[in-house]
Amino acid sequence: MHEVLYMPTMARKPFQPSNGTEGMIFYAGWCESCWRDREYQETQENGCPILAGTMLHDVDSEEYPKEWVHADNGRAVCLGYAVEKPEFDDPDQMVFELEAT
Repeated sequence: MHEVLYMPTMARKPFQPSNGTEGMIFYAGWCESCWRDREYQETQENGCPILAGTMLHDVDSEEYPKEWVHADNGRAVCLGYAVEKPEFDDPDQMVFELEAT
């Protein structure tokens, strides 16, 4: 299960680990199995831009990645998480098809 932290008062707000331990728990639950960071884990090159952005920018910055948030239940999540690379020309583009009911 990828749900790591529980803070209901933080729902829909950006997530930034409060310390290294919390960051490693989040990384283990999300980043280690995500395709966006797989190449870096194997070659130490081309890491996840979401993960890098969380380390480069302050949580209050406009440049802080929007993918790291607290879900409605307050748990920290990564909206960019995917086990396999999406089959889009632009992997950062999210495309959803809704079936007619």
